[in-house]
Amino acid sequence: MDQKKHKLLTRADGRFGVLWLLCLVLPLLVVAMGVASSLEQRSLEQARVHLEAGAENYALSLLRRFESAESEIRYSASMGVARHELRLVKDVRPAATGLELERARLRPVARGFQILVPVAGKVLRGEMSDTVLFAELGHAASGVSRCIHLNGEERVCDRGLGLSGADSVNAAYSVPLGTGFAADFELSVHVAQPKRIALQSVSFVRESLPYALVGVSLFTGALLLFYLRRRLRPAATLQQAMGDMLEGAFLQQVHIDTGDVFADLGQEFNAMS
Repeated sequence: MDQKKHKLLTRADGRFGVLWLLCLVLPLLVVAMGVASSLEQRSLEQARVHLEAGAENYALSLLRRFESAESEIRYSASMGVARHELRLVKDVRPAATGLELERARLRPVARGFQILVPVAGKVLRGEMSDTVLFAELGHAASGVSRCIHLNGEERVCDRGLGLSGADSVNAAYSVPLGTGFAADFELSVHVAQPKRIALQSVSFVRESLPYALVGVSLFTGALLLFYLRRRLRPAATLQQAMGDMLEGAFLQQVHIDTGDVFADLGQEFNAMS
């Protein structure tokens, strides 16, 4: 008798399990994967924005350093400052005769840049080394590497790290040399950060979200299963009693006090038996 009741509940549990898997667990897993992917893309985009801002700030700082070097050359010409007292430039001397400039000109040379400055009808020439110009190249945020490109080719890099690949977030910004100098070359700042560092702020949420949703679905499924078994228990009781009647036990009484249609069926069954 109890075996028939258990069989009905077991069959119902199995069907509920399949529906629960198809209608709750799988959709939640898909949602979790979508949310995790969205969080990852948003974090990478934010990291890219920060990198672009950092590249722009460093590019502008390079421009200011060129401008300071130009001012230093003009100051040395007007004040007669000795060469050893100059901070940014070295080897300041008159340029070749016959050279006429309307504004300062920059030229890349080996391991530095040459700065030509028109001063009082003549042109002075000074050199600024890469070491001085890019002194703060390695002072980037943790995990961020920077490279300087000259006409698209790598000039100098910090930490010797590569700046390309699917495992890093990249950004670049060109130094606006044309705003204050005559220059026939392009100088650009390239920055990169490994994705694992860019995603640190959301890595815990991204990795834990699927497990959290599965836990919620398991808890919800357990509650629904408990409710389903409770609702099916009167039906299992009636099935058990009718099976006993078919086997010859006609004096059957069931006690169903659910207050719904199952209770009415139980009363009808008791009146019939």
